[in-house]
Amino acid sequence: MLSKVPEDPLTKACKEGNLEHIKSLIENGNYKVESLGLPLIKAAKNGHLEVVNYLISVGADKEAKDKNGYNPLILASSNGKFEVVEYLISVGANKEAKDKNGYNPLILASYHGHLEVVNYLISVGADKEAKDNHGSTPLISASSHGNLEVVEYFISVGADKEAKDNNGWTPLIWASDNGNLEVVKYLISVGADKEAKDNHGSTPLISASSHGNLEVVEYFISVGADKEAKDNNGWTPLIWASDNGNLEVVKYLISVGADKEAKDNNGWTPLIWASDNGNLEVVKYLISVGADKEAKDNDGWTPLFCASRNGHLEVVKCLISVGADKEAKDHFGSTPLIFASRHGHLEFVKYLISVGADKEAKDKDGCTPLIYASENDHLEVVKYLISVGADKEAKVNNGSTPLIYASDNGHLEVVKYLISVGADKEAKDKDGSTPLIFASREGHLEVVKYLISVGADKEAKNNNGKTALDVAKSSVKKYFLEDKTE
Repeated sequence: MLSKVPEDPLTKACKEGNLEHIKSLIENGNYKVESLGLPLIKAAKNGHLEVVNYLISVGADKEAKDKNGYNPLILASSNGKFEVVEYLISVGANKEAKDKNGYNPLILASYHGHLEVVNYLISVGADKEAKDNHGSTPLISASSHGNLEVVEYFISVGADKEAKDNNGWTPLIWASDNGNLEVVKYLISVGADKEAKDNHGSTPLISASSHGNLEVVEYFISVGADKEAKDNNGWTPLIWASDNGNLEVVKYLISVGADKEAKDNNGWTPLIWASDNGNLEVVKYLISVGADKEAKDNDGWTPLFCASRNGHLEVVKCLISVGADKEAKDHFGSTPLIFASRHGHLEFVKYLISVGADKEAKDKDGCTPLIYASENDHLEVVKYLISVGADKEAKVNNGSTPLIYASDNGHLEVVKYLISVGADKEAKDKDGSTPLIFASREGHLEVVKYLISVGADKEAKNNNGKTALDVAKSSVKKYFLEDKTE
């Protein structure tokens, strides 16, 4: 364990404000003037005016910066040390100095709500529209942190209430996003644009809804904010609230007439988003007020599809209990059971089977739940589907079986299980390729070895007259050749 480096005596004394000790250390010649920067920064940060005065009088650099780019004035302002700020300005400190993040004294004083420091810096000409590296102004910083008096002051001296940071966020958007209701009310009262949009098209109401700031949402609605505003992705306040599970906001927006069937650019409704994210209480509420449980997005996905693919069992149960179509198909022909099997959600597969879902349903490629489970190495799903009678020889449109898919993808344990329950090891697809030919072509040596060990025909040929050896990758080819010489 590394031992902590002891703090330099002068720096420690400056942090503590021990002026006599500081004088003793410096007057004894222990420190060069060039080394006084960090001690000065510590003294300024902690508001030790006499120490700051003394260090500057003996030559300390008032613009010295630490590794983060903080100088004495920046830290004094950030920490609300008014007298130190006043003194540093009086001796010519740069009021627009910036740290590595582009924060200057005024921005940090605003961020932390130090009104007296803010007032003073403005009085000596600090730039009220200065921006940090993120594009935030002092007013944006104050608004984001709910510093109402500072916000009021900036407005009184003409700060731009519609200033935008690099993401297009205004003071009002920041206040809304962080739930700073009183700041929101004040900014609206002085004419801030309640429909301002950031770079992604989000309005203040969208931001408040997204973060579950109910009182802010209620206020915006009371002053006429557009409850159907859409961002660049077509998301409304209700969609955002549903996606993030903000139930009380969802209830309120519905109560004031928000469109529960609004669709985003991909055709997703609030219920689809709530289902996709497993927000059960929101799902229940939306269904209780009549949201369409069979709504489809641009790909034909319903709420049940989305809950199935992401493993949200309680949402699946809820949707099924209110009559959601368990055999609904998307544009690719997939059913919820196909989705759950493809993603390996065993409990969902069991539940869907228990309520009568078709275990032999096929998508447009002819893939069944068992084929998808085999292709994606979901052994427990494979075992369960077989146990309830799924067809182990089901074929897709190109003739491939579950065993062919497992072999082609190198899923040894699935291959072993399918063989153990009697799957045809010589099954051929439309091109005449067997599981062994597929495994050889893809270089799955362990699968090749296993198939041969259980008697797979290594001389079987596809429609082009090629054997497993003919199509094998180098590692598998080597195995075949060694086997022939034994």
